Amino acid sequence: MIDALRDTPQPQLVTVCHDLTDITRQALLDGSVTAVLSHPLPAMARALCDAMQLALESRSSPQRWQTLVPFELFTAANV
Repeated sequence: MIDALRDTPQPQLVTVCHDLTDITRQALLDGSVTAVLSHPLPAMARALCDAMQLALESRSSPQRWQTLVPFELFTAANV
């Protein structure tokens, strides 16, 4: 997708990618991508472990719960 964006100039197009990788970082820096949203893996792993522990502790009374993992927003200005 990033190669296609580079090959087709569209100055009014806003593009948001997921996960900050070497490829999306370079696309931010060269202006091919506007922003990158990324969930930090350590926070996601911690939330998963907490959820599994809660599930094990409350086996006798099944529950549903929701966990919000904040995302990070990257632009050319902050990479």
